[in-house]
Amino acid sequence: MTETPQHRPLRTRRLLLRPLTVADAPALFPVFSDPDSMRWFGELHRTQADTEALFHDYTVGPYAAGARQWAILPAGGGAPVGSLSLHRMQQGMCQTGYILVPAARGRGLASEALAAVLTHAFLELGLHRVEAKVDPDNIASLRTVERLGFVREARLRRSFPARDEWRDEVVFGLLAREWLDRAPEVAGRIRAAGASP
Repeated sequence: MTETPQHRPLRTRRLLLRPLTVADAPALFPVFSDPDSMRWFGELHRTQADTEALFHDYTVGPYAAGARQWAILPAGGGAPVGSLSLHRMQQGMCQTGYILVPAARGRGLASEALAAVLTHAFLELGLHRVEAKVDPDNIASLRTVERLGFVREARLRRSFPARDEWRDEVVFGLLAREWLDRAPEVAGRIRAAGASP
């Protein structure tokens, strides 16, 4: 995806988030083809071409106009350790999703990356609401969005197809005014967990 002021790299203390490209597929195919990782995310990728096709669709293909996709990299350099998106952007609202390789989990990196993207979404993109849908059994992701101040709003029954079954989704919402009011408090929580917004 071509970098624009609305889709640019974002930096945190430990991370660089840069626009995702199809060239990131080899580094991230292992997580998209991992059954344990994809039980929360969606369709298992059988080949690297599946990952390339997904990245193409959301960066230069049919969904690109309504999405911003970032590759998550260590600030000091190296291969991507995950990806994060804002998608289904319309009328000031969007959804967010993220995935990390197993070795990058448990260190607050998802919270750190998402905090940077939320600030960008509300201050630079002018969005007024970001929504997250989380599997109720995905405890780590539930904690991530709750730590960042998302409000639990609903539970959708059997609404998400994953691994040949229909899964429930918990719907969370975060408004711009809530994020901007809570940003210093959220930053403190992330630092306490070993990360930085």
